[in-house]
Amino acid sequence: MKDISKRVPFERVIFLQRMICTVLIALMLLFSFGGFFSVPFDDDFTEFYAVVGGEEQEDYISDTVFVKVDFLGSALSLFKMLELSGSNASAYYNAYHDVIDFGEDHPLSLRGTAFAYLIIEAYDNDFTVGIYFTLMLLTTLAFPVLFSLSLLFTAKESLFPTEKANDYSIFRGVMRRFRRILCLVPFPIMLTSIATKVDLGFSSIAIFALAGLGILANAVAPRFKSYTKVQKKYITMIQCVSALGVIIFAIFCNTLISSNTIHKAIGLFDNKSLSQFFALFKGGNFDINKIIAIIAGILFFAGLLGIHHSLANNLCRLGFTTTRMKKRDYSRGDEYIKTTIRPNLMIIVYILLLGSQDELIFYGEERLAFFICMLCVALMTLTEVAILVLGETVCSDLGKGGKDIVLEGTIYEAQIEKYTSKGTKSKGFSIKDLFKRNTNINKN
Repeated sequence: MKDISKRVPFERVIFLQRMICTVLIALMLLFSFGGFFSVPFDDDFTEFYAVVGGEEQEDYISDTVFVKVDFLGSALSLFKMLELSGSNASAYYNAYHDVIDFGEDHPLSLRGTAFAYLIIEAYDNDFTVGIYFTLMLLTTLAFPVLFSLSLLFTAKESLFPTEKANDYSIFRGVMRRFRRILCLVPFPIMLTSIATKVDLGFSSIAIFALAGLGILANAVAPRFKSYTKVQKKYITMIQCVSALGVIIFAIFCNTLISSNTIHKAIGLFDNKSLSQFFALFKGGNFDINKIIAIIAGILFFAGLLGIHHSLANNLCRLGFTTTRMKKRDYSRGDEYIKTTIRPNLMIIVYILLLGSQDELIFYGEERLAFFICMLCVALMTLTEVAILVLGETVCSDLGKGGKDIVLEGTIYEAQIEKYTSKGTKSKGFSIKDLFKRNTNINKN
């Protein structure tokens, strides 16, 4: 059977790739204005990070009012925070009861009020929850902005190309922007893994599904490009290791929740308000043990919040939206060892606290789950090392130039025909062009 890559022109493949990604970005933009998270409206933050399950979870859900966090509500909450901060006690607590008494499906004004109230109360009771809500606020605001800019620049390049633009340069720009989206997508997953009482909204789930379709389309695309057998082996190696990395991340999130690690690690901050936290450093008569615990907590969560890079890297590699899509980028593009080093701070902090008064103690099944969780952190780094090692051993017969071609999404023939430099001016998105173009770049 004849290789299908010999029958499909390279220009047609990259045209379809960029068209699919553009449509998906447009759909993501539409969904990004909906509910991203569902947050419990509860001003008792002492058990905010505790994991609940079984009947306890059902009772918690039935007794708690949840508020949808969306783009417009988050934007409005910025103004509501100023309003609530300057209001008297009576108006402040009336805002709380307005949200509680309304129940579910709050209108925009109440969503903004509810989220503003939660942020203010969190910083007054437990500053770590305040930081958590702030990250959620920034995430909710960032997604529509990122999608809007990505779609705007993509449409501009495709419909109004410059004199120097060609099909490949436009394709490269679209893939670069889709990569930025894939790098941001895992962050909401991390937020809901940290606080299991917070649920993902319909919009975030829809965006994940659309991102998955984009990854699938771009993962299949290299099979339609005329790569050599050695290059195809390299592609298969990268995709297999990346798929393994996604599985490891899923196990990490599961065991992070089941081990109750977050609730235990957050205890290093001792449920302090923001003012109490800064008071620890005043006067010079601070308790060194408390300071050490706080530093350990900061390092632990710095490692945790950096772990979403692992999933982002694997998703980008699965669809070959690598860093090499950037112009004049000479980084490797296949392995990202440096980005997976920081999460290992969690392991280091746990070991350093052993035997101290702030030791993280796990019981029964929690202990095994925590061990697997930390093992996954180490494996995330090792998968990056594996790509480096396998690239130099299993794919040793593929030179640096051959790897670059794959990571840049082009082919040898396109390089020879100067698709990556000058070439003819692109006509942008033309359905007619898709069927009429007839090129000889993929001929034997």
